[in-house]
Amino acid sequence: MRPVFPCQFAPVHPAKSGGEVVDLFVDGTAAWPKEPKLRFAAWAVTCATQGPGALQHEVVMGGHVAGLIQTAFRAELTAVVEAMQWAASHRVQVRIWSDCLAVVRGFKRLLRGLAVRPNKSHSDLWQRMAFLLQQGELGQFQLIKVVSHGDVAQASDPLEAWVYWHNHLVDRAAQVINEKRSAEFWQAHQGMVDALSFHRKLHQAILQVHLRTARKAVMAQQVPKQQDAAPDVVPERPMQVPTDWVLPEKMFARHGRLNVEAVHQWWSETGTQVLGGKGQLQFVAGFQLFLDFYLPTLHQGPWVHKKRWFSEEQHVPMVAKKRLGARVKQFLTLFQVYLRHQGVTNVTKMTRPTSSALAKWLVCYKLRYPKDRLQKLDDVIFEIAGKQLACAAEMAAFEPF
Repeated sequence: MRPVFPCQFAPVHPAKSGGEVVDLFVDGTAAWPKEPKLRFAAWAVTCATQGPGALQHEVVMGGHVAGLIQTAFRAELTAVVEAMQWAASHRVQVRIWSDCLAVVRGFKRLLRGLAVRPNKSHSDLWQRMAFLLQQGELGQFQLIKVVSHGDVAQASDPLEAWVYWHNHLVDRAAQVINEKRSAEFWQAHQGMVDALSFHRKLHQAILQVHLRTARKAVMAQQVPKQQDAAPDVVPERPMQVPTDWVLPEKMFARHGRLNVEAVHQWWSETGTQVLGGKGQLQFVAGFQLFLDFYLPTLHQGPWVHKKRWFSEEQHVPMVAKKRLGARVKQFLTLFQVYLRHQGVTNVTKMTRPTSSALAKWLVCYKLRYPKDRLQKLDDVIFEIAGKQLACAAEMAAFEPF
């Protein structure tokens, strides 16, 4: 049985006789396009009553899209099918003008004799269209693609201006029809808006509770490991730390002056404390080191493409431009070379880093990082990502700016 579509207008254009062709313009629209739960759609069909070149038009029919699928595409498709049904019932020759490329392409597939798959999206409407084409009651019939939202002032000729004008009118007609709803509809829709807003806030609050709980659990697990050391354990021998960190100019040629200077600026203020200080040893991941380097320096590099190092983003090929999280390995390569030039080697281990924001085993450096400094890094990660980073893909997608 043919679905019923609520129409706001009855067909008002008289059938034309002889060889005259009726020009119908169709369009669909949807309010709240980015909110599927709140979206509602409508369609319209108008007629250019005096043919090409004339500005007069009439609204032939229009209505609200029925069912749960409320999209602009379904509204566009509904408008075309209704226009075809109107043309068949009035037995007139028609040209239908649509600005929806997907509908035009689907129509051409049916003209080539391709069948409609039952599980295809909007198959009910495509089957209606196929049925109308098979009945042979449409006579001379065309479906023509129109440029969407074309500006009449920018038209290249009178015909194009005429098409733009009527496409704008049918678009406006669809919008007006979409806004003509009952008071009961608007009351129910506002209830949906309020409910969606409430549940999103509730979901965010629950997520924050989970995050805080997870952070406390991770920190609680780490405290015993730091306090349960046997009293007779011989403390680790302090690492030999250079008195002064020397800027290794030999690295400029290969790794880029700006990259090396940025690392030297950061490490000359950081390295002595985290290598030779008296704080407790922590496992610090390369991801944390890179973030700790970026925050004070705001250095955009390093970038590497085909073994070539870049210091400035504007010189980097587009294919090599990656987020900060995806450049950790490049930064660590630069950092390791820098340490070798200083005569410093460090202990690394595959383990969970001292972090409540990184929930993954990583290669970590044994450093005397202050806990409050690591906590600030965690705070930055939570603020930007809104959650723990638990896999390589999440870390690679991280971007602090």
